[in-house]
Amino acid sequence: MHSIRHTLLAMLATAISAMPIIARTTETSHTLLPAPQHIEFHGGDVRISAARLMMAADSAQWADTLTALGVRIDPRARFLITGKIVDSIPGAGINDEAYTLGIDNRRIDVSAVSSKGIRWALQTLRQLAESTPSRQLRLPRCSVTDWPAFPWRGFMMDVGRSYISLDELKREIDAMSLFKLNVFHWHLTENQAWRLESRLFPMLNDSINTTRQPGRYYTIDEARQLVAYCRERGIMLLPEIDMPGHSAAFERTFRHDMQSAEGKKILRLLVEEACA
Repeated sequence: MHSIRHTLLAMLATAISAMPIIARTTETSHTLLPAPQHIEFHGGDVRISAARLMMAADSAQWADTLTALGVRIDPRARFLITGKIVDSIPGAGINDEAYTLGIDNRRIDVSAVSSKGIRWALQTLRQLAESTPSRQLRLPRCSVTDWPAFPWRGFMMDVGRSYISLDELKREIDAMSLFKLNVFHWHLTENQAWRLESRLFPMLNDSINTTRQPGRYYTIDEARQLVAYCRERGIMLLPEIDMPGHSAAFERTFRHDMQSAEGKKILRLLVEEACA
């Protein structure tokens, strides 16, 4: 079975390929996906071994990412990285996710309307980043002003038919965040199985009512964990309970069609439980 992660990356590249950007400096070239609305390279690059952070939001994520890229976070460092929340980004079409990113010889400055924009600026920086033999971070001198082309940028994973481990789902979500996708559509129920735990009706998850990968489903605690994991990466988790179609697992369990009077009563309780 091929890697789901590789499939996701291939799909992302295909979907965004209609608007590529290859931004060239004198020393290297960069391909940014998705393409920023505006980017200008000023020539030359900046090499960073230590930096101090002054971020209005997402400071822990910035610190972790920079450390992984070879930058030591030091409050005494001369190189400064700032992130501030502003009222608006002039000209931005979708303002709540808009940001500006400026990389110069002595500092990196980010401005954004919300923490989402600060997070997306970090992902742009990650794509621009290059490591050096001395483990310094190398970045091109540039100015970026960016906002998404679409407010809903989603990816759907059908775990109703085929259970996928929580760790693999988290790797997919990490890849989504890198490319600034913001909706994870979690298709939880199908004819084959009901993959979200029900504490009201535990027989719904019983192996006897599952025709593929019996016994594999996500607990409520795991679902909450995944919601939080998405939120930390600027992504909304959208759970789907398929109704009234593709509901054979429901019918096997309750011996009622979803659209029957009894089926509707049960379904209302299940939806309320999932929402809670």
